[in-house]
Amino acid sequence: MRKCYLLAAALLVLVSACSSERTITTPQQKNIKVYNHIPESFDNSRWQFVDIKGHEVATGKLAPFVRFAQGALSGFTGCNDYVGRYQRDGMWLNITTFRAEKQPCDSLSSQQILVTTTLMQMRSIRIIESTDNLVLLDGQSKVLAELKSVKVPKEGG
Repeated sequence: MRKCYLLAAALLVLVSACSSERTITTPQQKNIKVYNHIPESFDNSRWQFVDIKGHEVATGKLAPFVRFAQGALSGFTGCNDYVGRYQRDGMWLNITTFRAEKQPCDSLSSQQILVTTTLMQMRSIRIIESTDNLVLLDGQSKVLAELKSVKVPKEGG
């Protein structure tokens, strides 16, 4: 009888751990479903910021983006380039080093501050089920930013 209870408990844990999605709440108080895993392709991906802490960001050539490549981080704030290193364990992601250029940029200085502070506050990531967009979360699982996937440019072209 005890073996049956142990087996039932183990199955319950396994089923709940394998759940493919969960819900998070955006700053606008919308509940969104997110996958419970990050694909391996994440570690060679590029993402364009769509929304940072409820603020829309520039588009086109001034659109901020981030690229994740096997522990190396690089991107553009809309004004300056940045580089760094990150460690990822499943959905947990921590930037370990970060350096940004310091060119003056009056018109996009607030966007630059939003991008850099968001990256430094990020502790985990999720993928939105309905859009496949990336969500950056802080240590309390609050949404910091939403990003859309963009193609990684090929080397030399």
